[in-house]
Amino acid sequence: MMHNKRYVGPILGSLCLVCLIVGTLVPTGSIRSANDDPTKVDDLAFIAGQWRGEAFGGICEEVWNAPSGNSMMGMFKLIQQDRIVFYELMIIAEDSAGIALKLKHFNADLTGWETKDDMVTFPFVKMQNNKAIFEGISFHRKTTDTLLVTLTTEHDGKIDTTRFVYLQVKE
Repeated sequence: MMHNKRYVGPILGSLCLVCLIVGTLVPTGSIRSANDDPTKVDDLAFIAGQWRGEAFGGICEEVWNAPSGNSMMGMFKLIQQDRIVFYELMIIAEDSAGIALKLKHFNADLTGWETKDDMVTFPFVKMQNNKAIFEGISFHRKTTDTLLVTLTTEHDGKIDTTRFVYLQVKE
């Protein structure tokens, strides 16, 4: 038990931060229908890869598979003090409302944050060069080995922007 108590503060702090993020995402545009933009999931292939960077007081790892079956699947994990804080399972897919990024959060033991049928949804807004813009989050392939992810949140009336500067992990 003593071993686990060392990590309670940082882990709970991170979980509180992420809960605020999930509950207060700031839209960056209006929800669009599938007919508003000719972008297809295949056009987002530049996001694919294994990425690593720092944010939220720890190491962030994000992995995206290449498009297939008109979707992309991703995984995110936050590591603090050599321990997993939380995971996210993500998809980018198209339905009748258009393209959206959808995700679910999980604690280190894989207990879910959202209820069974709930998820966090970021509707797609537009493509701009090597940048995919969703409501509240964007992915910008800056160079062949750098991906910039920008997350916009609101807390107590204040808008915050968190930038994840990821470097591609070479195998």
